[in-house]
Amino acid sequence: MKKRLTIGLIVGTAVFAAVFGMAANLGVQSDSLGAGAADVVSCDDSISVAYTTGWNATAKKYVVNTITVSGIDGATCAGHKLSVTVLDGKGAVLGSELTDTVASTDSSKTFSGLTLAATNVEDVHAALTE
Repeated sequence: MKKRLTIGLIVGTAVFAAVFGMAANLGVQSDSLGAGAADVVSCDDSISVAYTTGWNATAKKYVVNTITVSGIDGATCAGHKLSVTVLDGKGAVLGSELTDTVASTDSSKTFSGLTLAATNVEDVHAALTE
C-alpha cells in the first residue's frame, strides 16, 4: 500500500511539474489588446472620445452625428489603426466599427455622417493598434 501511494505521489508531482513548466513558458505579449470600458492604446495613453448629437428630421429622432477622438500623438502613432466602437447599454455593438489610419500630423480624428439613435448609445470605445 505504501509503495502504491509513493508511486502515485511521484507521478502526480511529475505531472504537476510538467504542466506548470509548460504554462510558465507561455508568453502573452500585446500592447493592442484589452477588455472592459477602458480605451485600448498601443502608442498613446492620453486619447479621449467625444460625440455630438442632433435631430434627424428624416428619421424623426436624435442621432449621433459625429465621433471625435482627440489627444492623438500623431508622431508616435503614425501608421497605427484607430478603431472606434459604439455600444448600447447591454454592451452590444451599434452599427459598424469605424476605422482610420493615423497620420504623423494627426492630433484628432473625426467620424461624421453617422445616424446611430442617440438614445441607444451608452459608451464609445477607441483603440489604437499597430
